Amino acid sequence: MRGKKIIIFIFLTGLAVGLIYGSRHFFISKILDANGSEYSPVISEDYDVNMYYYPRAWSAYLGNNEDPANLAILNPVLLGFFGKLSGSFGTGIILANILFSALIFMAVYLLFSEITQRKKLSVFWAVIFMFSPLFAMYFPPVSLAAAKNLFNSFLPLWDYGLYFSRWEYPQATYFFYALSLYLIFRAVKLKGAINISAAGVALGIIFYTYFYDWVYIFISLGVLFLLFLFNRKKDEAKIILYITLIALLVSGFYWLNLWRLHSLPQFNDVVSRMGVEISHQLRFASVWKSYLRIAVLVCLLWVFVKKNRELAVYLVSAMLLAYFVAVNIQVVLGFNPQPDHWYRQLFLPTALAFLLLVNAVAGKARLDTIFPKKYLFVGGGIFLAVFFALQLRSQYIFSLANANVFAVPDHAESYEWLNENTLKNSVVGSLPGAQNNEISLFTHNKVFLPAGFISSVPTEEIWERTMIIGRIFGLSEEAFARLVSENHIYLFADKYRSNEFNAYFDGVDRTVPADIYADKLAKYKKLELREALKKYKLNYLYYVQGTGEDPKKILPGILRVYGREGVIIYKL
Repeated sequence: MRGKKIIIFIFLTGLAVGLIYGSRHFFISKILDANGSEYSPVISEDYDVNMYYYPRAWSAYLGNNEDPANLAILNPVLLGFFGKLSGSFGTGIILANILFSALIFMAVYLLFSEITQRKKLSVFWAVIFMFSPLFAMYFPPVSLAAAKNLFNSFLPLWDYGLYFSRWEYPQATYFFYALSLYLIFRAVKLKGAINISAAGVALGIIFYTYFYDWVYIFISLGVLFLLFLFNRKKDEAKIILYITLIALLVSGFYWLNLWRLHSLPQFNDVVSRMGVEISHQLRFASVWKSYLRIAVLVCLLWVFVKKNRELAVYLVSAMLLAYFVAVNIQVVLGFNPQPDHWYRQLFLPTALAFLLLVNAVAGKARLDTIFPKKYLFVGGGIFLAVFFALQLRSQYIFSLANANVFAVPDHAESYEWLNENTLKNSVVGSLPGAQNNEISLFTHNKVFLPAGFISSVPTEEIWERTMIIGRIFGLSEEAFARLVSENHIYLFADKYRSNEFNAYFDGVDRTVPADIYADKLAKYKKLELREALKKYKLNYLYYVQGTGEDPKKILPGILRVYGREGVIIYKL
């Protein structure tokens, strides 16, 4: 009976986590409704989600596919599936927010519980991790900000967005990441063909969710393999090899897609927009604090925990030590993709390390002999109830502060017109900015100006398309330069960001070099619009009065098919 009770308790805790994550949708909807506005879950407060990740998922919902894809394949398909399952893309976003946060909690709990064999402590630790995955990174709190963040991790008194609300990473990816680690640990611990196969399949799936996850786990497995060999654990080392081979087989389609992407003549151009550091230098000054934390934690684990939790210490140590390799992979390869992202990979192993240390201390202290178990259970229950209540309050405050961001766009009626009166995947041209993004999110149309981060077209083509749009909307050279500057990230992502050593740690701005600007402005001035238009598909023009010139002045032969509330749509 006790086993059933703990399962029910864990399920209810996961449900509570999911509902708190989903509460923002309820709160924002009610707040906007009271203000006479309508809520749209398709809008995010996160720039990258709005510009890149939701449009990818919306495209999948419409039945389109990227061929080849330059980002993870599975994530947009998952959100598109939830949209189909629930009847609308917006409802699918809400469903995914609730379901994935609950699933992530379950996977993290399973990992914590398997490693410590302490179910109640693991529930507590997993709950804290779900609402503040960086909490272990704040310890020891060496600054006032770190102390505040650490305190807020356990008693959330300030409003903030929840970490696992963000699509694609970490909302769509973390469940698979944590689950694969859990299954890998079980496979090494319990052995057996079924456990090894499950771990290999789970690891193989990560190839389709997040680049940094699968690379980091593979590095961790490499370190773990060496630890096993050094400690003469040949059977465990063989299991790591079997898991790796199965994962590589499952990832076959990923490599096929990568090969097709690599075959594009503009492959290097596409990669440069996604962001790469070029160097062979060893990194130290920018990450020495992480190095120190890792070294201290690994030493503490091997001194105080290894005797009773040897396998757990091997796994967690390997995951911590993998950071040294990941953040310095450029030493061997000569490049490192957005190396600041590797820091995220430390959240889970650092939390695991502290969990093992706390478990060791709790085991030696024998708290259950000092306090009766029922008091510990009641105290834990009270803490969780207060913690959840404060998290719910935090989401309400967040909703009050940010509700207007999620209101249905002003020109929603024009987007409905496009859906009802144009062919699916017909191309709409508009100036880059809010309208261009909203067309990619709320209509079944393609946009003429692609987002450079998720597009596989050459950068020169993005420049030319931008020039065409600028000329159609009558922009002067100065206005065109301003347009590019204001929409630089959308158009070119990291193409013109410095790729020198440590640029991603030093906060270098993205700036188009002056000589390139001068060259493009000269080409813009000489552009033969009608000749340039013949290269690309363009079916409609979306013009918001007051932004540029009316395209009818430049292209008098276009047909006005819609006009209302400051929006005019022309058909070419």
